[in-house]
Amino acid sequence: MNKSIAEVIVVAGGAVGIVVWVFGIRCYLKMKSLSTRLSKEGRFTGISKAEAAKALLKHAVTRFRITDRSEDGFTLQFLLSNLIVKFESQAEGTCFQMDVDMSRLSRVFSRIMAVFVLGLEPLFVICIPCLLWFLAVSNEDPNIRWQVVQVVQIIHVLWPPFLIYFLYKMLRNRVETVSDNIQTLIEVTE
Repeated sequence: MNKSIAEVIVVAGGAVGIVVWVFGIRCYLKMKSLSTRLSKEGRFTGISKAEAAKALLKHAVTRFRITDRSEDGFTLQFLLSNLIVKFESQAEGTCFQMDVDMSRLSRVFSRIMAVFVLGLEPLFVICIPCLLWFLAVSNEDPNIRWQVVQVVQIIHVLWPPFLIYFLYKMLRNRVETVSDNIQTLIEVTE
């Protein structure tokens, strides 16, 4: 391989690595900007506070971890998130309020993502092309110059942030779906 082709391969590989790194940073920033708290309210007519709590607990035992229980309601843990459910008796039925706290889920995934996007990726995207430029491209032996194709190895550190981001979105959507379905679960049970 001649020197000019080796230079083009290293520069192109480094440029592609930087572009993918920028997309990883965008995913990280988008993940950090999402709200970690949700609130839901609902009303059940003809169902007492005790019946609503009993109906929810009946299904919660198999799907959630019950971390706290009081007279007003309880706290359920689901996928690193807390669902704080409170019931209130009213004249026409029962009112419930649910606060969903996804801060722990967000914190865990943000830290993992930060290790890649802010730590490993810049190191690899800058260091691998530089090392190849100084060690392989400048070498007079054409067989050693073929090592510039190792710039492709950057991909091993570039893809995990996208996996982490999409896993986070999937788990977050699952928590939101469960919180949306709790009211329906209680209504169907009775």
